[in-house]
Amino acid sequence: MSEPHDFPVGYKKPPIHSRFKSGQSGNPRGRPKKPTVTSELAIELNRKIKVRENGFEQQTTKSVALAKSLVARALGGDMRAIGYLIQLLPAQFQVPAEAVDTTISATDAAALERFVERRFAAINILQKQNPEKPTPDKENENEH
Repeated sequence: MSEPHDFPVGYKKPPIHSRFKSGQSGNPRGRPKKPTVTSELAIELNRKIKVRENGFEQQTTKSVALAKSLVARALGGDMRAIGYLIQLLPAQFQVPAEAVDTTISATDAAALERFVERRFAAINILQKQNPEKPTPDKENENEH
């Protein structure tokens, strides 16, 4: 306190040594944020609980226990649980592209050709029997 006071000290005029330094905030952490439902849910799911599995008691997070419970219900045949799993992890339930065989054997191709020919023949017979009734293809043309 060897410095002389060149300025008045009083109401709204604090001494220099107790003033905020220039460029430094008075509240560096800022106002605390209000908790959201998402943040509260994340905190709750990360809390530890004791779970008995295979006769042994172990500590795990609620999210891990929830996942194990959902998988166990799905394995038990609960269709709702299976649906939830498919929604949560769609990539896990897709067939890989290399696993799908798009080639067709000559026997299958011949059978497919015979089926298409029989189907067209049946459509032609129906058209000859009921000439005023339009076929599904002609209905679509009239709608446009």
